[in-house]
Amino acid sequence: MRIARVEYRWRVLGFGHVIHDCLEKLAYEQGYRLGALCGELGLGERHFREVFLRDVGLTPKEWLDGERMVAARRLLLSGVDPVVISDQLGFSHPNSFRRAFRATYGVAPVRFLECRFGLEA
Repeated sequence: MRIARVEYRWRVLGFGHVIHDCLEKLAYEQGYRLGALCGELGLGERHFREVFLRDVGLTPKEWLDGERMVAARRLLLSGVDPVVISDQLGFSHPNSFRRAFRATYGVAPVRFLECRFGLEA
């Protein structure tokens, strides 16, 4: 098995066939949870981690956290409320989402929107 970037998306490839066409979509559908992702692919977490690290250069957790923040930014820019985003992306609390967003982008979600659109809170 290997994981390859093809046309702007990650694919999981088996022996001569595609196991999953878009890993980003599957990660979203599985709530950015490693166990759920591995279960859907029919792989053990240890094996998936080894293959992922070899082929992508990140641990699956690092990649999932990054993809989750990309999805959060897209949702924010499309006008979705940060509390809804927090729930939709599986954060335990809106403050957990805010901290993760700030750690990734350097600003809180509301401040990000203010800077992006010149809005006042």
